[in-house]
Amino acid sequence: MEDPKIDYLNVQNLTLKNMITVYFEEENFENKDIIVFDFGSMNRVEPLAMLLFSSRLRELRIKFPETKFRALNHESNTYASHMGFFESFGLSYGKKPGEASGSSTYLPITMIDVKQLRIESYESDNGIVQQVIWRKAIEMAEILCFGNEEIKHAVFRCLNEILRNTVEHSETERVWICAQCWSYKREIEIAILDEGVGINQTLKVNPYLTIPNELAALTLAIQPSISGKAFIHNGIERGHLDGGWNHSGFGLYIASEISRRNGSFFICSGDSAILLNSEGSYSYQLYHSGTAVRLRVNIDQLETLTRSDIEQIINEGEFHAATSYSDFALTKASSASKKSFD
Repeated sequence: MEDPKIDYLNVQNLTLKNMITVYFEEENFENKDIIVFDFGSMNRVEPLAMLLFSSRLRELRIKFPETKFRALNHESNTYASHMGFFESFGLSYGKKPGEASGSSTYLPITMIDVKQLRIESYESDNGIVQQVIWRKAIEMAEILCFGNEEIKHAVFRCLNEILRNTVEHSETERVWICAQCWSYKREIEIAILDEGVGINQTLKVNPYLTIPNELAALTLAIQPSISGKAFIHNGIERGHLDGGWNHSGFGLYIASEISRRNGSFFICSGDSAILLNSEGSYSYQLYHSGTAVRLRVNIDQLETLTRSDIEQIINEGEFHAATSYSDFALTKASSASKKSFD
């Protein structure tokens, strides 16, 4: 009998920078009997990097069902195990996703079942899943706001827009979310990931958009009024929803602008990624079959971000939409995108 073909992969610190520069390619797994992940060098982990790593490993385990996956030196990573990182990709160690109770400084890796959201909406909200998302966004914002109402409002607006956008457009079955507050850095990171159809496929439904590649799709997606479901065709608005939950294409724009002006906003889908901050826009290559978003914002700046400031962001978006996309797009943000939690 031949000796098994074994490959050892050293897992470095799980940061966004490392996920961009170091990536597990499929050829590393081809014709291998056993893949051993060594976590001995992993001392630092970040929410989005954990979600991206877990998603990639889940994907590779499906593509290579005959390959056995093993782990070494993971027992010392108490923070990652508490956050549900190892269990999120099938390693039986630590907390399960969503099992840790969370606190004012973190939200553990949590999986939101979209089917269950819809079932809950049928039982409590006449089938309006957006109402359920609304409540969950408020609950999560309450965890991460340090008791500050301005932080709570800003975090809620971002969470609600991204979660609603994900459930309405991505065709995903599951949404993964994780967040961490670093008091010493005065920063909050919120990460949301799905394994759906991706931004490019979502926007291609709109016949008025020219999308040559994934990077172009991401660039369009963060523009106000750009949507795969809401547009004007022959003078008639398409994508209308009853109950005040109309699509308008402002969700990612609002979340990205709140984040960019007070920290940074990162989004990846397909083979591309974009990072926005106050200094500009930067593009990267990073493969993820669905869509992943990271909001990293400064706590002190959020404390001074008023509701009027967010209204100004929306007004600026509506002006840009009216001057650039009025021939085919809805130029006003929906009432849902303008609505607060009180």
